[in-house]
Amino acid sequence: MYDQSLTDAEILEIGKREGRIVLTRDRAIAEKGGFLIDDTSLDGQLRVVSDGFHLAFRPDEIRCSLCNGKLLRIDPEEAAMSIPEKSLRSSTEFWRCANCEKIYWNGTHWQSIRDRFLRLHLTEE
Repeated sequence: MYDQSLTDAEILEIGKREGRIVLTRDRAIAEKGGFLIDDTSLDGQLRVVSDGFHLAFRPDEIRCSLCNGKLLRIDPEEAAMSIPEKSLRSSTEFWRCANCEKIYWNGTHWQSIRDRFLRLHLTEE
């Protein structure tokens, strides 16, 4: 979440209210309760978060990128109405968000993310 119209205090309050940790590159927010990510590269940022919270990428515990809902595995037939035909033919796994019902599949974007975590040794696979 990022909204330039919010003050630092509002951002931290939303995080507290929703039971989340505010990840930030803003030192002022970090000093007030956020978690500072002081690396500028994506790989470095992933490493800082992974090391700071002792996290590892676990494909069986992925969450919805829109609402953070749990993803539930679904059959290809159930996904067929919602995704491009090419993706349906080339993918083997499909998920639906339990909250917002967005459909996900293990396409090239998924593979790219997975490969990045593997390369950085941030996965439990």
